[in-house]
Amino acid sequence: MEQAKRSRRRERRRQAARLADLSTIGLVFPVATVLGYLGGRLVGGWLGDAAVGALIGGALGIVAGFYNLFKVARRLAREDEAEAGAEGAGGQGSGRLGSRTQDSNEVGRGGADGPG
Repeated sequence: MEQAKRSRRRERRRQAARLADLSTIGLVFPVATVLGYLGGRLVGGWLGDAAVGALIGGALGIVAGFYNLFKVARRLAREDEAEAGAEGAGGQGSGRLGSRTQDSNEVGRGGADGPG
């Protein structure tokens, strides 16, 4: 009983951490774009053309936002793979992704729902 409670708490913490990771994508992308735009406008103003600086800075901000997006997505994918590997080694898994992946694999091999 106590172990089940700990497992549920651990799963809630894992889901909260994943939600936090995903929300950083939603925050960092526009912040990076706006900071790039403003920084580019400032530097462009010093160099004599604020509009060109704003375009370059905004583009750099968008690139930084995409870089962060891919970095977080890659980390989440690695965590999912590690979790799926742990579920396979430990028997029953507690994560929803592992069971969903298993179900889709069974369908592709003609498992639970018949031939593909």
